[in-house]
Amino acid sequence: TVPACPVTKVVDTTAAGDSFNAVVLAGLLDDTPLDDSITHACRLASQVVQGKGALVSINLDLLDP
Repeated sequence: TVPACPVTKVVDTTAAGDSFNAVVLAGLLDDTPLDDSITHACRLASQVVQGKGALVSINLDLLDP
């Protein structure tokens, strides 16, 4: 199982699913363990929903386990 990532405030869910899927797919292509890929995807999606629109600024340091 993969724990949920905390979100301070959901502003807009646009692109959250696409971002999640992209990270999981990138992990699969890179032979990253699935749990790690999903953890990274959750972290990215949790940042995406806190910004407005499809293009948001993300903190790459928060993506590392």
